[in-house]
Amino acid sequence: MRIQKIIAAWLSKHNTHVYKLAKSIYLSHLYILAFEKFLDLYFFQKTKKKVVVSLIEHIGDIVASEPIDRYLKHQYKDHLLIRVVSIQYAELLRFNPNIDKIITVSCLSEWIYLKKILSVFYLVFDLHFDRRLCTKYWIMLSNPTKHGVTFTNYFHMGTLLDAFCLMANIPKLKDRPVYYLPPYASEQDFRLPEWYVVIHTSSNAVERNWTTPQWEQIIHYLIEQKELSVVEVGMASSINMKRPEFISLCGSLSLSEIAQVIKKSRFMIGVDSAFAHFANALSIPKIVLLGIWENFAFYTPYSGMTQQEENCIIHYHGKVRDIPVDIVIEKINLLLSYNK
Repeated sequence: MRIQKIIAAWLSKHNTHVYKLAKSIYLSHLYILAFEKFLDLYFFQKTKKKVVVSLIEHIGDIVASEPIDRYLKHQYKDHLLIRVVSIQYAELLRFNPNIDKIITVSCLSEWIYLKKILSVFYLVFDLHFDRRLCTKYWIMLSNPTKHGVTFTNYFHMGTLLDAFCLMANIPKLKDRPVYYLPPYASEQDFRLPEWYVVIHTSSNAVERNWTTPQWEQIIHYLIEQKELSVVEVGMASSINMKRPEFISLCGSLSLSEIAQVIKKSRFMIGVDSAFAHFANALSIPKIVLLGIWENFAFYTPYSGMTQQEENCIIHYHGKVRDIPVDIVIEKINLLLSYNK
């Protein structure tokens, strides 16, 4: 006990010094990682000019920002286009023909330190909203723009793509994003029914989710009234249903494989999440459940949609969880009338 008291007293007296020491170790580690990534890029086709685009997460954001790659590749024809992304999402960019090299980072803090170096040598387009916080090292990104885009107003600027264009200080692009599937995609067989609907029930923000009983009603409706099978995708399943027409692939597929399943579906129903962005980028008909979220009463995340597609987006005047099942059924029937 005496030893423990001595240690506790020492830490109480010197905790500031311990914190500063730990922080300096963290920062030196980040500088080393950043410098290694810089050297890798510097010696990659060393004589060529380079443009760097960074958006490390999340899945839907990365997919939605794809038209910026096309725009910058056209604007800077004599440059190599470099994309910086979180290592867990590099798969999303691997087959994009406009990207010449992918640099992966472990967290936002690593990008913050890498950006300090890259900005000296290259043209850098940082798409992250100002004052974004790294949840690993708790370092905040400073990335102000003349447009004043922040986490509290970005959907007031238009679609996600509109907001990212403002961050890059380029014209607002209205293109539909493209998800580039691997060349072997057509050969993969997931042993699914010929006619099926994909559902995705979980957003990374709980406030944007519908309830499980509501989803179950929609699944029964699709199976019994429309004679369609239902395939659930995502990281974790929220539906516990034992019917041969219901198939859960949650947790069993890579991101690229999920994209392939969505591509082969008749249409998709989901909340505002990564895989709704997949459907948009794959030009697959979709019904998306949107409601009031944070301070956004009405917003549209997706770019490049036709009028018919926009008609199938649900903009509810309350929370997503309160959207009546009947409204979703109406949208199902509307979508099917467009795609007879």
